[in-house]
Amino acid sequence: MRRGRWHARSQDAIESAPAANQSSRDHRMPSIDALKSAVPLDPRERKLLRSRSLILPVMLAIDIIVIAIVIVAPDWYVPLPIAALLFGPPTVYAAITRSRLFNDLLRGIKLVGNGVVVGKDRRQSEDQTTYRVRIRIGRTSKPLSFRISEPLYDALYENQNVRIAYAPLSRTLLELEGGNCDYVAVDDERIRDDS
Repeated sequence: MRRGRWHARSQDAIESAPAANQSSRDHRMPSIDALKSAVPLDPRERKLLRSRSLILPVMLAIDIIVIAIVIVAPDWYVPLPIAALLFGPPTVYAAITRSRLFNDLLRGIKLVGNGVVVGKDRRQSEDQTTYRVRIRIGRTSKPLSFRISEPLYDALYENQNVRIAYAPLSRTLLELEGGNCDYVAVDDERIRDDS
């Protein structure tokens, strides 16, 4: 693995990460004194990121096959520029996302920090609804945006204090604790309601 400035900055936090023989809850979300610290990904989180990165090559292959069919098939002939406009952006997005997931796996760390929910977004299209949450870590940082599930979206509220762990490049939310929420991405959706 290449050791760059990212690795050098996070080495102290990685070495001070909890030992593997501590309880799973302590290992999952260590208490932190700083706003953000880096801790190693556990094996289940590595598996989650790896599985997400393996889905993307399938999407890329399907895009390439469809582009080839659209260009070559005489009944469906579409000029190359139009095919590129239709299928290019999703293909590029999938490639960039896969690269970020892969780099998160190479680095092998997640960032943990205390923050505040500053906004929630719900976007509806004809076939699906996506949910996002914006969390600000620290006072002056730009809010980070994470895609989340509907139950987690419903459980969060603005100005709620939370502690999160996420993969830094792909912005994959791995864990979230705060209020009535206890979300762990590697488990099936788990939200407890204490009210």
